Amino acid sequence: MGKIARRAALAASFIAAQALTLFALLGPVSNSDWTRGFRAYFNNDQLSYAAIAVNSSGQFASTTEPLTGTGVSFYPSFWYHFLGLISSVTGASVEFLWQVAGLSAIGLAIAILGAIAMSLSRLWFAPLLPALALFTGTLSMVTHDYWFTSLSVHAVIWGPFGSLFTLNAESIGLMAGSVAIALILWHLLRPAHKNHLLLISAAMIGLLANVQTYSFLSTISLVAVFILVLSLTIRPSRPRTAITILAVALVLALGNVITAVVGPLPLFGLLLVTSAIAAYPLIRSNLKTALALIALTTIAASPQIIRTLLGIVSGDEFLSYRQESTQDLGVPLATAALTAIPLILFVIYILLVTRNMPVSKKHLINSFFASVAIGAVIMSTNDLWGFNQEPYRFWLQYSIIAALLTSVLLAYAFTFKQTRIAIGALTLATVLWLVALTDFAGFFTYAREQGIIPTQDSKAQSLLQLYEEIPTESTRLILSSQCTDAQLLKLITGAPVATFNYGLAWPTNREEIRNLTQADRMTGTSVIGLQAAHVGYVISDSNCENDWNYSEAGINPIAVAPYDAGVLTLWRVAE
Repeated sequence: MGKIARRAALAASFIAAQALTLFALLGPVSNSDWTRGFRAYFNNDQLSYAAIAVNSSGQFASTTEPLTGTGVSFYPSFWYHFLGLISSVTGASVEFLWQVAGLSAIGLAIAILGAIAMSLSRLWFAPLLPALALFTGTLSMVTHDYWFTSLSVHAVIWGPFGSLFTLNAESIGLMAGSVAIALILWHLLRPAHKNHLLLISAAMIGLLANVQTYSFLSTISLVAVFILVLSLTIRPSRPRTAITILAVALVLALGNVITAVVGPLPLFGLLLVTSAIAAYPLIRSNLKTALALIALTTIAASPQIIRTLLGIVSGDEFLSYRQESTQDLGVPLATAALTAIPLILFVIYILLVTRNMPVSKKHLINSFFASVAIGAVIMSTNDLWGFNQEPYRFWLQYSIIAALLTSVLLAYAFTFKQTRIAIGALTLATVLWLVALTDFAGFFTYAREQGIIPTQDSKAQSLLQLYEEIPTESTRLILSSQCTDAQLLKLITGAPVATFNYGLAWPTNREEIRNLTQADRMTGTSVIGLQAAHVGYVISDSNCENDWNYSEAGINPIAVAPYDAGVLTLWRVAE
């Protein structure tokens, strides 16, 4: 292939990768006016996160509970504050920036991963592989006749598209974590690179603590296990191996006891420290570099870590609640392994090819995939050893990171001698990957059916009109119509609303607000209940059956606003 033709093919590959990324993450809502609404796909938590951005657009880096504007939020919110800042500067809506910035960040990560894959392999089509990894299914349509595999309660197993489509901070964190680890692999596979790649990776991993907790924990745990396994591989020592295994086993075996005394986060930190035992020879021989990397990661992560630790020490009720066990969210490993077969077969192909690689590269890649397996098993069974933090989420995150990094190493493996057995494994993996595309097809249909929640239609304009009737100095909450999600009202108006996400942050008067948001919402019909929850205004909708309708003294209608399907009424609650 000539130089000009190769450059054209390479450019086409990068462009095609971006097109595939958009098809996966924008395609399902491309038939809607997605720039003027919010994705309805599993929107409850996403609307809560969007409320952080809404608050931050008015008061940058606001740390209050996002929906009521009271209490304190310890949730890592760097990405949402970033969206809020951009919204404040540009005047663009949060829901618009949510999608544009999210797609841009993921597209950038795919391009970087593609560039690393191309650098390692010199193959013109290498940039396509990370984008194709987004479509990796779990054979759920084949084994469960649906696009994801249900576990217990709300735990699920699905392909990368299922998680990344939300475009929330978890999606951004996973892509950033994948890039950070890819930089480490790039540095190790191409030793000519200086340590600046490792420094960039360390900073990115640390910053993840401020973006999304689970993405940070997944990334740093995988890196720690990788260091552990690689150290024992390239600097073998039976005593050190035995001590490391014993230390890890003891921490896991005593995890529930340790958690009861000091909590889950110190337990996780203790588990990370055990990797230093295995890595001691590497740390000693590269002491300055190791200390610089540890310091950089710690400094980058410190804002969120310090704030959270101070909250725990002060006895914050919400943080105490969040440290408690998350029951029935574990992952049956047999089920998880079955859903990972397409990915596992690609890994087997790469491992077969490593036999024809230089010993140092073989050890590196074997250690990496061993680390993925060990880390995934430990983190996705954390309910058994005391960490108790939504184990299925770690399986999902490990599978996404593994899929993206496998795509990078796949390009590298293509450049080495191919045996018949390896080609057979690659062929079988490709066939099953194509079969698993049925999962993506099911997801695409589901996400398209969910569609977009409009935020700029006639009803939204009427909500804004009513909000203008409320004095700007008022800090009292608004109770939404029973047919309107209060979180959507928050997104549209920016007003403090009478609801909160129990797993995100707590307002100062959470029990009184919970009484309003229970299924029967009975306290919402009385002046006393509304006043107890600090509700100053109520919105009702003539198009909502059995909506709020007050007749007692102390709740009076003060404004109406018609919209296409009915009339909204704003009621004022006496103080």
